[in-house]
This record gives sequence, C-alpha cells and structure tokens, in this order.
Amino acid sequence: MGEANSGASAWRNFGSHTLLNLAYLFGEIEEVVGYMDTFAKEWKLTDGRTVRPQTPDIAMALMRFRKGGMANVNVSWSTVDAAGYFLEVTGSRGRMVVRDPSFADAYSATLYVGDSRKRITPMKSAV
Repeated sequence: MGEANSGASAWRNFGSHTLLNLAYLFGEIEEVVGYMDTFAKEWKLTDGRTVRPQTPDIAMALMRFRKGGMANVNVSWSTVDAAGYFLEVTGSRGRMVVRDPSFADAYSATLYVGDSRKRITPMKSAV
C-alpha cells in the first residue's frame, strides 16, 4: 500500500467508502475541496526493514450536497491510537452515529440513532 503504483491512498481506501455512504444518505455532491498528504514518512516493519511510503496516508475534504447540507470528512491510516471508523450525522430532526473498532463492516459496526428530543441509542443488528 505504500508504493506509488499500488493505487492506494487514505482517500481511495477509506474516504471513497465514506463518500459512498454520504451520497446514499444525502444525495448528489455538488462541490468538494480537499487535501491529501503523507504524514508517516517511514514505516518500521517487524522484520527490521524500513519503508518510505509514496502514498498519502491522510486526507481531508469539505463537501456540499446539491440538496443542501455539508460534510467534513477526515480519513487516515497513520493516526496514532485511532478509534477506528466513526461517522456522525446531525440535522434538525436528529442524530446518527456509526462506530466500529476496525473498518465499519456489518459484523462489528454499531449504529446509534436518536431524534432531537432524546439521546442516541444503539439499534439492533440486522446481521
């Protein structure tokens, strides 16, 4: 994933999936501005080798949806002590949060929802 020709990047591997989720929930995206960079300049492997990655490991984007609303997306595979996947959506009628200690799959993710009158609570898994 660190080689330039691998096609990997924090945005491609993590941001694109989040973008698909947001587009499904809120519709077409009208405008995006973003930035990617490589913060971890070296990877020290367990076998003693050092790799200097050529791919972006952090990305940020601000976006505006055609029907209204905005999103701030931050993804990274080099964040120290990261909590895994976290998506929070807030609006005038309520709030939704998705948390996962790894990569937000149907088996380990928890969805929390709440309306504007009460705290969010976990929903039962469909799996």
